[in-house]
This record gives sequence, structure tokens and C-alpha cells, in this order.
Amino acid sequence: MPLETDDANVAENWLAAIIESSDDAIVSKTLDGFIATWNAAAERLFGYTGLEAMGRPVTMLAPAGRRDEMPDLLVRIRRGEPVDAYETRRRHKDGRIIDVLLRVTPIRNGSGKVVGASKVVRDISDRIAAERRQRRLSDELNHRVKNTLMTIQSMATQTLRHTPDPAAFRQAFEARLVAVSRAHDLLEAGRWESVELRELIARNLASFADRACITMGGPMIRLGPEATVTLALAFNELTLNAIASGALSRPEGRLSVTWEIRACVDGGEPRLHLDWIERGVRMRAEPTRRGFGRRFLEDGICRQLQGDVTLAFEPEGVRCRFDLLLTALQSSAFAP
Repeated sequence: MPLETDDANVAENWLAAIIESSDDAIVSKTLDGFIATWNAAAERLFGYTGLEAMGRPVTMLAPAGRRDEMPDLLVRIRRGEPVDAYETRRRHKDGRIIDVLLRVTPIRNGSGKVVGASKVVRDISDRIAAERRQRRLSDELNHRVKNTLMTIQSMATQTLRHTPDPAAFRQAFEARLVAVSRAHDLLEAGRWESVELRELIARNLASFADRACITMGGPMIRLGPEATVTLALAFNELTLNAIASGALSRPEGRLSVTWEIRACVDGGEPRLHLDWIERGVRMRAEPTRRGFGRRFLEDGICRQLQGDVTLAFEPEGVRCRFDLLLTALQSSAFAP
């Protein structure tokens, strides 16, 4: 008989050690819904010590909108029905809401009567957060793809409208596709969050990086995805024009790209002022035809980035000034 008692004590202690060392929160409650036992993992998960939790109603863990779950669970437990694992939410002592996986099992006494319930609770906050991030990224990717397709469709339509010659159309359209591709490469490197303005300009002028004729400078400014693609196309148009007949078409040409952030005198939001200035070339006359590039600079950017672009064909070269709302440059059109 003493051996049997010792064996029972060993088994009981062993079971208690298993419960106490479990990584999952294990909580028992009475059929009236009051907490009876509370292991160390429950303390870590919910923030209450055993002394704080035991004897209190289990509804203290229910966030707003989840209190109806617990009476329904108790009804099923009284009938002796186990509750399969399901995902729900519970409230921490500090008020934050935790995503959990919960399983409830009836507790029976020696005669088989249901006397309480055992709950095993696992923290799944990291998994749920990862799933939400994945859905957000998927939604954003869909948004980006649609935007890119719309941009390419618009580029094709406008380029064809102003470039009826097939060979010239192909050359102009491919150059614009390359500009979009470069912007996407930068966005990919920045995890589609932001791209630094200097890096965008430098990538656009990469073929002339070793030429002393180019100077650029300004403060660090992070561009959102929408502004990155839009400005990539704008700088591409200016660069192509500079190569064809501007500062990059001859050795004596000079190109300066500078920018600064200016506060509005009337207390409005800060704005980006960027100057693209070409010198060292003699302009014959201002072009009479408004092609895709000029229309995009003077009209498209104003619509997309809430600002103004002034394009001037001065005797010594092209001068283009961007005056853009800083928040429009740094934000994304996609709201997760």
C-alpha cells in the first residue's frame, strides 16, 4: 500500500512538473467559469501571476466582442463535449490583444462526472502577424502590377500618338520601358518602401557617371513607390533630350541637378524644389511640337505629384524646375 501511495505521488508530481514546464499556457477552471489553476506559461502569456489569476472569472481575459464565447464554451463542457482547437483573441494584463490557439477539454472526477475544464492556450501572434504582412504585401503587389500596366499602356498610347514612325516609336517606347525597369530595380532593393532621390537621379545618369560635366547635390529625400516611378520617367525624358540635343550631346555641355526642401511662407506643407539646368549649348529655338516627354513633364507630374513643373528652353540650354509637395513624394498611393 505505501508503494502504491508513493507511486501515485510520483505520478502526480511528474504531471505537475509537465504542466508547469509546458511552453503552452495551461489553465483549469470550474464549471462556474472561475480560474482554478494557472501555470508559468499562462503567467508569461497573459501577464498575471497565479495569485492574481486564480479565483477570478476567466472572462477577465476576454477582449471586447469575445465575452460571449466563454458561456457557450461552458455549456458544451458541462455536457462533456471537448472543444476542438480554434483561433481567437485574448487580453493581456496590460490591455494589449493577443492572437491565440485555444483548446478546451472537460475535466472529470474518478466517477466520470464533469467537474471543470482544462484550457491549453498557445500564442500565435507571430504567425498571425506574418499572415497579415503576407496579405498586405500580396495586395500591394497586385496594386503595383496594375499601376505598372496602366503606366505602360499610357506610355504606349502617348508614344504612338506622337511618334507615328514605327522605328522611332520602338526606340522611344523601349527607352521608357527601361526607365520604368530601373525604377523597379531600385524599389526592389528598397523592399518597395522607398528610394533615395539622389540614387534615382544617379541611376538615370549612370552612363555619364565618369563625366565631369555633371554636378548634382541636395539633402537626402526618400521617395515613395509612386513618386519613384513618376520621377524616373521624368528624368528619363530630360536625359534623352539632353543626349539628343542638349548638354549631354557635346563635350562643352554642362548639366547641374540640385534640390532643396523649402518651407511655405504661408505655413503650408514643405515642398521640394529641384532644378535641372543645362548649359554650354546654343538652343536654336523652342520646340513647336509638344511630344510625350513635354506633356508628361508639364501635365502628368502636376496631376500625379501635386505640384508644378516649369520647362524653359533658354538660349544656353534647357532649364526644368520641379516644385512638388514633399508629402506627395514620400507617400504611397496604396494604403494597407
